[in-house]
Amino acid sequence: MVEAIDRLSRSRLAGQQNTALIITQNGMRTDKPLRLVVPFDLPVLSKALAFT
Repeated sequence: MVEAIDRLSRSRLAGQQNTALIITQNGMRTDKPLRLVVPFDLPVLSKALAFT
């Protein structure tokens, strides 16, 4: 989750608003997608990380 927050934050700072991440179990292209995460999700991800 930390890597997702980092990547989305960097893309947002670079002005790339159309960025999305596909989350998989092992990070492999052949894995089944589990979730799609976009910059709009940053506050929720950051808050969830604070609880762990």
